[in-house]
Amino acid sequence: MFGDAPDTERFVTRYLRVTHCDLFFADAAILIEGPAERILVPNFVNFRPEFKKLKESYITWLEIGGSHAHKMRSLIEKIGITTLVITDIDSCNAAGASAPPVRGAGCTTRNTTLRKWWPVINDLDPLLDKQEHEKIKTYVDENFSIRVAYQSPVQAKFKGENAEALSYTLEDAIVMANIDLFETLPGTGLITKFRKAIVDSADLTALSVTLKAALKDGDKAEFALDLLEIEDPVSLKPPAYIKDGLLWLASQLEREQVELGLTQIAENEDAPSAGKAPAEGKA
Repeated sequence: MFGDAPDTERFVTRYLRVTHCDLFFADAAILIEGPAERILVPNFVNFRPEFKKLKESYITWLEIGGSHAHKMRSLIEKIGITTLVITDIDSCNAAGASAPPVRGAGCTTRNTTLRKWWPVINDLDPLLDKQEHEKIKTYVDENFSIRVAYQSPVQAKFKGENAEALSYTLEDAIVMANIDLFETLPGTGLITKFRKAIVDSADLTALSVTLKAALKDGDKAEFALDLLEIEDPVSLKPPAYIKDGLLWLASQLEREQVELGLTQIAENEDAPSAGKAPAEGKA
């Protein structure tokens, strides 16, 4: 049922048993990387008005990790549920070691979801250049789609310079999307390290390297919980890749709701009124 590989079927079966998954009853599914995403992405949905449609819908959140999301592929395809996969780009340098993303350096991704499910690409440069519509895989016969959302290039302004910013994880992507906020944001742990990195870095490239070094020993879950305490939660902007993915999912749910409503209207118009006799000459 879940694919040919025994380990894939075993993984999915055990996962469903452990999580008591409500996947079968949801309007849509969001697959996320880890605890930081599990804390922050629903927080974006709850507080930001552009995601109102998602807040009103029945979404199942699956914390599965980028290295395992592809193992849910067969189940997702069997159910035919609209799905957003929020994952990390997991860039590696030419030697195969984990490294911040750099263009034109022979970098690759080790993210199995991106390599084997969608968009089925190993090299980093074409991944970075993917247009938003190219991150969608449509299953025409089953009438549903999945979309991947991973760290993509953004234009950022830093110390008077406008340049392309390449992020590696959720955490440094959040910083890149909120540089002005983190420059003065009070806090401890990673917030302190990020604030210092912004002050000490000469440009966006240096900032990216410093952020990665800070994350090496940082507590990501603690960082996410600290961000929940921001006085004005709307002031924390989601990274572009997450925002674009969530907006896509909201549009899909809106479209499906409209189509369902039109179908129900058509069925009601075709059905005979209660207590009304059929027209003469008809059975």
